[in-house]
This record gives sequence, structure tokens and C-alpha cells, in this order.
Amino acid sequence: MNQSVQAYLDKARRALAAARRDLDAEDAENAIARAYFGAYYAVAATLRTRGVSAAFLEEGNHDEVHTQFYQHVVGPHPLSRETARTLALLYQLFKHAAYLDEPFLSTSDAQEALGEAEALVSSARAWLKTT
Repeated sequence: MNQSVQAYLDKARRALAAARRDLDAEDAENAIARAYFGAYYAVAATLRTRGVSAAFLEEGNHDEVHTQFYQHVVGPHPLSRETARTLALLYQLFKHAAYLDEPFLSTSDAQEALGEAEALVSSARAWLKTT
């Protein structure tokens, strides 16, 4: 595994740990945001193995990164479509947590998001071991 891929996986691990701390502090919005970024960094790691440049990933256009993930990883490879749906769901939750005036997301929502993100990161790690 090259350094760039490992760096993204390390970022994913740290983001999930931060999400857990935020959840323990009953900060649902930040827990959801960190959970999403944990998943996002794992997706970035998979894309680096498909030749997607670090510069593209660093531009921060999440919709484009998601599209590249669907095209280069989910479509032609055995990483499940459920993983892609999970990423989309986490992104929607992240946008609600980050941009809505009134908080409406609960710690239960955050717990579910964190579980989904952890599963996605685990799937990505397992897939990366096979490439």
C-alpha cells in the first residue's frame, strides 16, 4: 500500500475517533460531520489506487469525488453498491448537520451515521487489501 493510500486511511481512522468523542459528548452534528469525513477519506484511499490524483481529491468537490468513486471503484469492482448508497446518505446527513440553522439531528442519528461510516471504512480497508 503506497504512502498516499495509507495517509488517507490514517485520516479516516482519526476522523472516526473524533466522531466517537463528539458522540460521547452528545454533539450529534459534529459527530455526523466527522463520521462522513471518515468515510470520505476511505473513499479517497480507494480512488488513489485507481489513478485519481491527490490534487483532484484535495480540491474538495465532494460530488465529483463521489462520482469518481461510483465510476472507478463501485461500478467495475466488487465494492458493493450499498457502500455507495452509504456514502450518499452520510453526505446528506453531513450537509444537514453543517448547513441548517436549526439542529434537528439527534445523538441516535449520529450513532447510526457513525456505525455506517465505520462499516464503509472497514469495507474499503478490506477491498484495498485485495488490490
